[in-house]
Amino acid sequence: MVKREKADNKGRSSKGALAAALKPQKWKLRFAPHLGFPDVQQPFFLHTLGTADPVENIRLMAHLGFAGVLDNNIKYRPTGEQNRIAKALERHCMALGCFVNQKRPYTIRWGSNEPGMREAIRKEVRASVELAKRVNGRNIVVVTERNHTQPLWWQFGNMIDHLRAVLGMVEKAGLVLVVEHVNQPRRPDNLVTRLGEAYMIVKALDSPSVKLMYDTEHVQVMDGNLIANVDRVKDEIGSVQVADIPGRLEPGQGEINFVQFFRKLRSVHYRGLVELEHNYSDDSAAGERAAYEALCGINAAM
Repeated sequence: MVKREKADNKGRSSKGALAAALKPQKWKLRFAPHLGFPDVQQPFFLHTLGTADPVENIRLMAHLGFAGVLDNNIKYRPTGEQNRIAKALERHCMALGCFVNQKRPYTIRWGSNEPGMREAIRKEVRASVELAKRVNGRNIVVVTERNHTQPLWWQFGNMIDHLRAVLGMVEKAGLVLVVEHVNQPRRPDNLVTRLGEAYMIVKALDSPSVKLMYDTEHVQVMDGNLIANVDRVKDEIGSVQVADIPGRLEPGQGEINFVQFFRKLRSVHYRGLVELEHNYSDDSAAGERAAYEALCGINAAM
């Protein structure tokens, strides 16, 4: 027993040293690391802390000066864990970023008008609204698959109708439905794949409670012109997520000039979270530290 306790203490000491090597920053944007991407077992500082516990990760993120966290799958965590996350964020004065209305495989299809779909969508959104109230969230991500046998314009029309049907509920709660487009090479079955498609849907609703996701990987792959496109859609951006390409890796590992992109976000006075939704080029404690230091360097160069 004594040997086991000594070993555990040594392990905790080692992880503590890894975390202590990361220095707090004064961030120029409201950066928000994730609590699990692509799933809840892989938080941003998994190897540094040696645990996937979200509260431990939030504690480190707060110490490092981050403004909030991204937790895509908080809707699918146990209620007790959701409450722990909400309390930890409140304790550290941090914001909760986006979470998905429904994860894959999708059972509701925003582009369909089949019988019962309207009520299924309303039920799912109502559950997301209730969760957002309880955990002090705000942005609910809407993603959906396409039907390859039906025209896209018809499916977009159905999606707009469905969004309009739940809009009153969302507006009353003071929340935002964030329409996300996903690049076609990554997910060929997604309905909304281009920034312009998301933009047209959002403009059709004409509501502060329906905005679009500006994700650097998806925009760069499908449309390019990351900086010019910020200017085009700046008034409709509900959330920003960042990852470099290829590989959806940490900023600095691919082709995107994040110094210039982040400068653009500052110049248009973007006030929301900038959510770090990426994989690591080196999935280890050393890789996490290198990615963090690269982000610090980008922040300094803005």
